[in-house]
Amino acid sequence: MASSVQRQQEQRRRMLLMEITSIIYLLRQGLALRGHVDEESNLIQLLKLRSIDDSDLQDWINDKKYLSHDIVNEITKEISLTIVRDIVKQDSTIRHDGEWQYDKMHGRGVYTYANGDRYDSQWQYDKMQGRGVVGFISATANYYE
Repeated sequence: MASSVQRQQEQRRRMLLMEITSIIYLLRQGLALRGHVDEESNLIQLLKLRSIDDSDLQDWINDKKYLSHDIVNEITKEISLTIVRDIVKQDSTIRHDGEWQYDKMHGRGVYTYANGDRYDSQWQYDKMQGRGVVGFISATANYYE
């Protein structure tokens, strides 16, 4: 009995992971998860395509328990929070010394990457503008436009 429960738990973990990776794929492609009809949504269609290689996934789709709007929204929210945490972690090693306007890099400034490389340029609302100088830690400066 215990091995049956463990097998079922492992199967559900695999199916949930397939659902999560499908959501990540659709989000990276900039595609909507839902359609006008749930059965025609990009997420369901992608899962159906993936179920060709895994028969357990077809049962997961038919069950619909973990494909509800609330569950998909919760998964999407967790994915976005993970991305934000990664950005914040990276941001702690990246810095901009220069002018700011409305909390954006604006004007003259030097952007220092986590590895120590630097980009000295004009900035306009967080975007590099015009000609700048890139300084690599292991090389001499290069000019880029």
